[in-house]
Amino acid sequence: MPKKLLSDASNSVLRQTDLKTVKLGSKPFSTSIKYFVAFQEISLAKTTIYEDERKLRLFAKFFEGLYESGGCSTMDPRRFDEPIISEFLVWMKNRNLKASTQANYVKVLNRLLMLFGNDVILRMRKNPIYKFPKEPRDTPIDALCAEELQLVLDTTYNLRGWSGQAFRGALTLAFATAARPKEVLGALVEDLDLSKMAFYIRHPKGEGNWGNPQWIPILRVDMLHYILDFLDDRDKMLMEYGIQSDYLFVNPGTGLPYTEKSMRGLKGKVEDMCGISFMVKEMRSTFASLTVNNCPERLNAVSEQLRHASPETTRRYYARLDRQKAIKRSLGDTWKETRIN
Repeated sequence: MPKKLLSDASNSVLRQTDLKTVKLGSKPFSTSIKYFVAFQEISLAKTTIYEDERKLRLFAKFFEGLYESGGCSTMDPRRFDEPIISEFLVWMKNRNLKASTQANYVKVLNRLLMLFGNDVILRMRKNPIYKFPKEPRDTPIDALCAEELQLVLDTTYNLRGWSGQAFRGALTLAFATAARPKEVLGALVEDLDLSKMAFYIRHPKGEGNWGNPQWIPILRVDMLHYILDFLDDRDKMLMEYGIQSDYLFVNPGTGLPYTEKSMRGLKGKVEDMCGISFMVKEMRSTFASLTVNNCPERLNAVSEQLRHASPETTRRYYARLDRQKAIKRSLGDTWKETRIN
C-alpha cells in the first residue's frame, strides 16, 4: 500500500488556497507538490497520486539543480517558461528514457503547471519548433514466457520464512487472475473463494471514481496448488504468531497487508538468484500474453478479465503477440485457395 501522503484535513485546507498568490518558500517546486496532491485527491486514486508524486519529487531535484547551476532563474512553477521546459526535455532525452516514459513525465508535469495556471507546455505544443515525445503506437510489452515464470516461481522457494511464502502466494494469485498487485495485496480472506474459483477485487483501480468492486474468475488452474500451499502456510504462520487477521496477505509484524514496496524487495532477491528481471505487475501482462499468443481470438475475453474498457488497451499494453506465429496460424494454408501449379 502507498504511504499516507497527507491527512484528509490537511488536504482540505490546501484546497482552499489561492494558488496564484500563495508563497511557496525557498524551494517553490517542491512545495507545490503538496498542493498538487491535495487537488488530485478529488478525482484520482491514491495509488495514482502517489506514483505521480514520486515522479514530481524526481523532477524537483532536476529543477533545483538547474537553478543552482544558473541554468534557470526560478523554481516557481507559475513562472516556468519555454527555456526551462526545453531543459526538462533535454534532461529526459539524456537519461535515455523510453518515449512512453518521457510522454508520461510531460503529462504529469503539465498537470501540475496547469494547476498553478501555467499553460506553457500547451503553448509549446502548438509551436512547431518544439518536438515533444510521443507514446509509440505499439508500446513494447514486458511479459515473461512460460519457462521464465516457472523459473521465477521455483526460485521463490529459496526465500526464507513467511514473507517468502506470502510473496509466492501473491505472485501466483496475481497470475491466476490477472489482478493488479494492489488488488491482490489488499484482499481479505473472504475475497478468495476456491469452491467457485473466484476472486473478489475489493479495491480496484479507479476505486470511488470509475472502478467498481467485483468478482472475477480464477482462470489459471495450474496455480491452484501454489495457492492452496500458501493458505496452509498462512494458517501455520497465524498459529506460530498467535494472531488472527482478516487480511489475506497479512504482515505479522504490522498486522496490516504487505506493501508493494516490501514485495519489490523480495522480488529483487528472486531476480538476483534466478537472473531474470521482472516486475510483480507483469503477472498481468504475462497472463494476457501467454493466453492470447496461443489464440489471438481470445483477445476480447482476456480484455474482459483484465477489466479494460477496450480490447485495444489490452492489445497495446498487455498482450504481447508473436506476430509471425499469428500470421502463419491465420494465413498459413490460404495459398491452397489459389494454388498455382
